[in-house]
Amino acid sequence: MIITDDRVLLNNGVSIISIEDAAKHIIKHGSLPEYLKVEKSFDAKLFEEKYGECITAIAKDEEINVEYSHEIEYGDVLKKIAGSHRHQTESKAHVQRFADELEFFEREGHTDFLCVLDKLVERFKADNVVWGVGRGSSCASYILYLLEVHDIDPVKYNINFSEFSKEEKDD
Repeated sequence: MIITDDRVLLNNGVSIISIEDAAKHIIKHGSLPEYLKVEKSFDAKLFEEKYGECITAIAKDEEINVEYSHEIEYGDVLKKIAGSHRHQTESKAHVQRFADELEFFEREGHTDFLCVLDKLVERFKADNVVWGVGRGSSCASYILYLLEVHDIDPVKYNINFSEFSKEEKDD
């Protein structure tokens, strides 16, 4: 389960939103899609009784198991990153950013982090889980963009990697 400022994202692809946001969506679109639900409440119960449409879900979730063998997995993740259809190998800025970030992840001992993220994204895709286009400091990482953790190319938008790494900027 992922909790954001305005919704809870469950592993099964359902987003639990506020009753107010649900009401706005129903007014605008006529109903809620299957992937949007609200927590059980008195107002939701009244709506379901009046219109016969189930709009509630319980904010309970199963855990995602991301076991892996680091030695094998990291090599596979590196191949996946390098071979990503998103990787701009003709751009010197993208190639340099790629090399700099990989060096950072290895130097800081965060290669396990990349393996886990790869497994999570694969699981999200398999389970049709909705995840964001990009949020917060992760959008400053080109490597996370290549792993499809987010959809923001930080080189294209000139987002400095130090926003992610918290290292001093080279100005």
